Amino acid sequence: MRILFTMSPGLGHSLSLVPLIWAARSAGHDVLAGTSGHSLHAMGKAGLPAVDGYPDGDIMAVFGEHEQRAAAAGFELTGFLGGLFGDFTDRVVDRFVALADGWEPDLVVHSSLEYAGPIVAAARGVPAVCYHLGLPVPVEIRDAVRAEVRPAAERHGVRSWPVEPAVVLDPMPASLLDPGVELDRPIRFVPYSGGDAARPPWMFHKPERPRVCVTLGTEVPRWAGIGVLEDFVAAAQDLDIELVLALGGADPADLPELPANVRAATWLPIADVIATCSGIVHHGGAATMLTSCAAGVPQLVLPHGGDQYLHAPLLERRGLAAVLDPSEVSVETARDALRRLTGDRRMGRAAEEVRAEMAALPSPADVVPVLEKLA
Repeated sequence: MRILFTMSPGLGHSLSLVPLIWAARSAGHDVLAGTSGHSLHAMGKAGLPAVDGYPDGDIMAVFGEHEQRAAAAGFELTGFLGGLFGDFTDRVVDRFVALADGWEPDLVVHSSLEYAGPIVAAARGVPAVCYHLGLPVPVEIRDAVRAEVRPAAERHGVRSWPVEPAVVLDPMPASLLDPGVELDRPIRFVPYSGGDAARPPWMFHKPERPRVCVTLGTEVPRWAGIGVLEDFVAAAQDLDIELVLALGGADPADLPELPANVRAATWLPIADVIATCSGIVHHGGAATMLTSCAAGVPQLVLPHGGDQYLHAPLLERRGLAAVLDPSEVSVETARDALRRLTGDRRMGRAAEEVRAEMAALPSPADVVPVLEKLA
């Protein structure tokens, strides 16, 4: 069987799919990733074949353009995501349809809100499977993106639009969801952070005092900077903890001089770092959130945009996270939050309960037979 995996250009949109692509390949199937931007590089580092859907331009610059436009208009989430993912789809879909005409996939698996994949599947007459990156996409956001990509679908002869996926794979633990929300096909989230193979030895040893990881992902530092981290650095020097800053591509030199109990790196693999952490501070991105849940550690969420504002209250309601608006961060609030992360036993118990819940879900290898039955 040939499976085409399509995903949006953000790094978190591709890393989450890597374990499923590996599982399909290990089961003997031919796999190919259609993507662009950071996701393209992630596929290469994972040793997976990939095709660039936007080789003639900077797809991540498109993200920046939509961010600026949305900010100037007061930032309305549904309209922003509809325009952004509609634009992403329109820029890559022609290449992916042409790719499918030659490669002839039997099945298409696409990340949520990525609609070049469904257009390819409909044009080729093969099933499509949606992999939710986090929460099931709210209906109004899904419909906004589908409306934006309708012209691209019709351009490729897809007259009956939208086309519903044959299966939706959901990695979110059910206990985090609103009452009444049903999952289609649960799948265990297997953390994967990519990057270079070498990891520093300290990462695998439990420290003598609590270790807390702080990250804003890979996209937030590009458009919001890392200034909010300075208060956490200042707060940490007064606490008996070790603070690890994973800067997502930002330069540690942009921070003030670090105290002895704080270390920083341009990039660190969160999936590995968190194994020896007592807590994590992050932006609320889906991949970072699920990686933290899978590790069973308490979380502090600093939502900056998009679905981060949807994830944060669910984590807080479940009892495994606290939420702090970036505008409210100060040395004092950062100090209080770090103390809670490393000392709140109820938060720790809730985090462990969710970890166990996720570990009991079907693995990517368990889900491959579901895909095989569709083709």
